[in-house]
Amino acid sequence: MQRHLYGHHRDEWVAECDCRDIKIIAKKAQRHVAAYRAAQGSSPDEGASGSAIPEFTQDAFIDALVDFIVVDDQSINVIESTHFR
Repeated sequence: MQRHLYGHHRDEWVAECDCRDIKIIAKKAQRHVAAYRAAQGSSPDEGASGSAIPEFTQDAFIDALVDFIVVDDQSINVIESTHFR
């Protein structure tokens, strides 16, 4: 998923992650993130702080779960595990 995002939707992906304060930490994506930041005229370490912890709500939990699945390239089947419940 990450490879597709930085390969085909780099600008939109990085901008949306920045907007949502999601820090992109995948090593394979760093070169692409740096290229985006250079094209925008910002430094490579600017962007999402990744430090803000949102208030717990059902929607925030679902958003965090989706982020976990996408960012960590998890199979959607992970949520069907009996250990996850």
